[in-house]
Amino acid sequence: MLYPNDPGIPRATIPSDWNNFAPRAGFAWLPFGPNSKTSVRAGYGMFYNTSRGFLLNEAQINQPFVLRIRINDPASFENPWSGFPGGDPFPFRPPTSAEERRAYPFVTPTTIGRYFPFDNAIPHMQQWNFTLQREIGAGNVVTAAYVGSKGTKLHINYEDNQAVFVPGSSTTANIDARRPFRDFQSIVAAATTGTSNYHSMQLSFNRRFAKGLFMMANYTWSKSLDLQSVDRAVGLIQDRHNIRADRGPSDFDRRHNFVTSFLASIPMPRKTGPLSRLTQGWQANGIVTLLSGGPLTVIPGNDRALQCGGSQRADVTGDWRLASGRSFDEQQARYFDTSVFAAPALGQFGNSQRNLVYGPGQCNLDLALFKNTKLTERFNLQFRWELFNALNHASLGDPVVNLISPAFGRINTVTGPRIMQFGMKVIF
Repeated sequence: MLYPNDPGIPRATIPSDWNNFAPRAGFAWLPFGPNSKTSVRAGYGMFYNTSRGFLLNEAQINQPFVLRIRINDPASFENPWSGFPGGDPFPFRPPTSAEERRAYPFVTPTTIGRYFPFDNAIPHMQQWNFTLQREIGAGNVVTAAYVGSKGTKLHINYEDNQAVFVPGSSTTANIDARRPFRDFQSIVAAATTGTSNYHSMQLSFNRRFAKGLFMMANYTWSKSLDLQSVDRAVGLIQDRHNIRADRGPSDFDRRHNFVTSFLASIPMPRKTGPLSRLTQGWQANGIVTLLSGGPLTVIPGNDRALQCGGSQRADVTGDWRLASGRSFDEQQARYFDTSVFAAPALGQFGNSQRNLVYGPGQCNLDLALFKNTKLTERFNLQFRWELFNALNHASLGDPVVNLISPAFGRINTVTGPRIMQFGMKVIF
């Protein structure tokens, strides 16, 4: 166990790398002359970044600073330390002086919350885009773009001390005895061997505020793939001996995403005198969101591999999708075909893809109606009526993906009902 500033270990944990060349280039072109209403743009860039500081935090919850021990399937809860080498190591007192640290006897087997391989590199992203844009009329702009990116040497987390499965004699109680490194329990590696890629078509329409109307609409059709979507030590790679099997849709992958917003002045008959305070100054705005479902991983619900690897997945034998056009209640009762999933054999990891199942999409309208009334030259009064989920449309939540749950495949949640609020404020 080596720490920054130990002999041969730099303060930054990994050696400095001066070969991180990051070129960037782009162009903009008016193909039909300087007064053209059509433009073409493109760009490419490579970007590097340092690791987030919090990744180093888990080093301080290892020995000799903190003692963490996990006992798998203890023989007795009255004395869980009966089978632990050396007996009960608590109460634990960390060393406080240089002499105590040099003489500190490590309690084994010990846990390493996260370590960084010495050959780690600095992650980098390549990003590119190609855009066509056209002005239609006065103040209306439509845009079509292809946007993509590729991540290389990204951080992924996996169990580096994964136990060896021995048919007929492997249990949860003897996991530590089957690990390659017997002086350690879990050793989580944060290695820069991950990759990702993203491709998208992005369409937009933008109308500047004119004649009482502003509108913005965006649609994205995209696909994002990676090995792991977070750099925290959660959702570890299923099997460190087959890391490529975890390549699948990103946790945040949403294939279709449409959002439009608008602001409109409401025309009213012009009145004079005190009545004009009631009829003038009305406006409405809103946001419409149509979003396809997010990806989900079907899990076996218990430890089938008996190897203390990462997040396990179920086996799949066919297409999980059911016929489209089913009613709301039918989807809620059985969102996907549960019969095609099964628990893996003991000692085996599931063959289903990470983030295989996509949940239901979302549909929502938020709306606001407000009125501005000029009281004096300095004071204005604004009344607001805001509606969240204005159509009171119930969108289904995500289905249960735990194979051993009695509710496997069911949807137990829906989005909230319509919520209204009224407000009044004075602007001066």
